[in-house]
Amino acid sequence: MIPDHTAPKLPHTLFLARHAQSADPTVFHGFESDIHLGDLGLAQALAFANRPDLAEVDLLVSSGQRRSLQTLEPLAKKRGLEIHLIAGFHERRVGVLQGTPVSCSASLFSLTRREWALGNKDHTTEGAESYSQVRNRVLGAMTQLLDLCHHLGARKPLVVSHGLTLKILLVERLFGGDASRWDELGPIENTSLWAIDHPRQSFWKPKVHGCVNHLDITSLV
Repeated sequence: MIPDHTAPKLPHTLFLARHAQSADPTVFHGFESDIHLGDLGLAQALAFANRPDLAEVDLLVSSGQRRSLQTLEPLAKKRGLEIHLIAGFHERRVGVLQGTPVSCSASLFSLTRREWALGNKDHTTEGAESYSQVRNRVLGAMTQLLDLCHHLGARKPLVVSHGLTLKILLVERLFGGDASRWDELGPIENTSLWAIDHPRQSFWKPKVHGCVNHLDITSLV
């Protein structure tokens, strides 16, 4: 068989990260909120830009929401790279949960997550995206990312996205969509970083690099 040299070349290593801490982490923020980073979040973004494991990143992609963009800005400035927007990486639409206290929203969301674990992936609450809707959106965003990598020749892209969106993407690629294994991923903290070598494979085997809390940001606050 003659190789198809026009086929998109996928990146060698894909980095995925959650944005830094927002200005008000006490309430639930979905797609409906375009909140900016708080002081701690801005310090996290500066420390994130200095991670040695990001030294060879050659493409920066953001969801387009302000908290994601602001997380990438220090790294973009340091590396002289443009930030590309792929809207499909945005946070889940949460409907009536938007702006509710974290303790309350977490309790309500746990009911939705239980339904997802049972295989009811179209279940949701008023005005919110279901698992299926987020999955379809973020997998479409991944296709756009890979096309962009092919167009620009990028081998080590970094995507800064949002907790729920990243978790559903990881459940799909690590566990084949088995949402009953949701808790195996643990919490995706602000600026948590995942590195996936050879993302062309059907199932990912990522390396978890951890969050900015593991770094010394005292001098940046």
